[in-house]
Amino acid sequence: MALGHPQLRPRWSSCTNIKMRLLFKIYFQVSRWLRLIYAPVTLGCRAMVVDDGRVLLVRMTYTSGWHLPGGGVRRSESFEQAAARELCEECGLQAEKLSLIGFFFNRADHRRDHVAVYRVERYSGELKPASLEISEARFFPLSELPRDLAHRRRMLEYFGQRDTSIEGPQFASTSISA
Repeated sequence: MALGHPQLRPRWSSCTNIKMRLLFKIYFQVSRWLRLIYAPVTLGCRAMVVDDGRVLLVRMTYTSGWHLPGGGVRRSESFEQAAARELCEECGLQAEKLSLIGFFFNRADHRRDHVAVYRVERYSGELKPASLEISEARFFPLSELPRDLAHRRRMLEYFGQRDTSIEGPQFASTSISA
């Protein structure tokens, strides 16, 4: 049998997929508690992709609600590089041009979490959840944002709208804008 034979390829069953999602959820909770104890400051990034009046949001397997694509910044990686990497890892899109919206202090996940938010001006690729940590990725019209959107108030502020119902975690109001 040749190495590329279909019987020799590993098969992912739905049971394995469920187990992997459960492991992501456990890993996320454990690492969150360890960061509270051992990491004095966390650095993160978010990528806001806006296309034709719609914004890209992702639903993660290990936490509830909808979020902007993003994650942690690795050592020797810039915030911009991290935002582009996370967008590619989570959604399969390649950011071609990013512009900094601002740096924000976020108390929702960690008491000393600093997040850089970038607007993706241009991108290429096909939208598809590209990792097991993302259960769904799609564009929402600004007028129809989901109720369980994390950082809803900040996003609407950016687009010049007001939200009277504040749901989900919010970035602290102090920011440094470029």
